[in-house]
Amino acid sequence: MGWRTWMILAVSLVPSTVQAKLELSNIQAAYGPLWPERRTLDYYPPDDLIFFRFSVTGLKTREENHLDLEITATLADSRGKVVLAHTMPGGGPFTLIGGAQTLWAVLPIQSALSPGEYTFNVTLTDNIANKRVTFERKVRLRPPEFAVRAVEFFFDSEMRIPAPCRVQVGQTLYHRIKVSGENPHMEVHQKLEIIDYETKVAVPKPWEATIKGDEVMLGLGAAFQGNTGMLTRAGRFILRCTLTDSIAKKTLTFEVPLHVMSP
Repeated sequence: MGWRTWMILAVSLVPSTVQAKLELSNIQAAYGPLWPERRTLDYYPPDDLIFFRFSVTGLKTREENHLDLEITATLADSRGKVVLAHTMPGGGPFTLIGGAQTLWAVLPIQSALSPGEYTFNVTLTDNIANKRVTFERKVRLRPPEFAVRAVEFFFDSEMRIPAPCRVQVGQTLYHRIKVSGENPHMEVHQKLEIIDYETKVAVPKPWEATIKGDEVMLGLGAAFQGNTGMLTRAGRFILRCTLTDSIAKKTLTFEVPLHVMSP
């Protein structure tokens, strides 16, 4: 499913008998619907994605749980001029309507915008109730530098089925980590470790790989792919990825909670 489509993940099965006020809550920057929270609001043109997920209550439906809404995301510079905009319509019958719904707003950055502080604004319009709600966040567009710009997980080796960092015993979790770079002459070593949450002891033999400069696209950085191997023990873990650019002599680390559940 592409980013220009959206779907609803309901977190309540109980239908509401009283029309609640249209409200947003639990607003969170993330790398995607199922992927980890984005810890900073730094973004790296010309190939990055501003993504926020949030809960919505008070959406009105027509007969048979039909919704009719749209989500518009814009990016404005320090003078208030809108430099990017993206609208996602949504309608038709949906299941699990009632209570809080999880939706998201997406704004691809696919042009070379000037570094600096910008305002990201989201407007959700309920066309049935003729109501709208908004939120905004200050974000920063950064010049090219060695940084993580996407962390993505999948259930399959072809990386077509998105997954949270949560699996059952016997499954393998596949990942793709995208890194921005200062120049095309990168030589980045990736080390992936799984650490027991309680004991803080790493599972033996980390997964390692290296990507060199001739495989890096100028301005777009590099993408690393790998997997955890079959996870055979239930529990809570930490998935730690350490990336080192041996040419720039810079290192960065990214950690994600990993939950392996019993069948």
